[in-house]
Amino acid sequence: MRDYEKRITATFLSSCSPDKAYEWLSANAKALVSVGGSRLWDLKRERKVLEYLLLRRKIPLIDLGLAQFGCTPCVLRIVFSRGGAGVRCAVLANPLLFDHELLSEDPVIDLKAVAKRGDRRELEALVLNPHLPDSFYEHLLNRKEHFAELSDRDHKVMLYRLGDNPRL
Repeated sequence: MRDYEKRITATFLSSCSPDKAYEWLSANAKALVSVGGSRLWDLKRERKVLEYLLLRRKIPLIDLGLAQFGCTPCVLRIVFSRGGAGVRCAVLANPLLFDHELLSEDPVIDLKAVAKRGDRRELEALVLNPHLPDSFYEHLLNRKEHFAELSDRDHKVMLYRLGDNPRL
């Protein structure tokens, strides 16, 4: 995207309705998932500024869009912490949450805290995310790392729901 196009998009996002911002996030998320290599890195860098602009608006519908379609670690972390159950579930189901680039930084979400809290909706959103890293399955099945303090009941529920994960 050219600089003037970035400026136009930033102006649009800073003043558009929450519905239009949500639509923009949704439409542009498809581009992030379908592109790879260095082009993906460029798109994420451009998105970082635009997502931060939207984050500053503090509008629940926009926060939901950021949770579902965002790719910026600090933005996902903030909307997770200030959002309700629906927003937290959307972050945990986000396809880019477990992106290898995001995992190399500080973790976006403290999965140990999510597991310990034991909110079934959040655990279900997490276990049904088809973009989980392989280590996630190992840790869940062996009940270690993030899942060491998971209750017996929640562990059984997660294992049951794991069967519905599209990746498996």
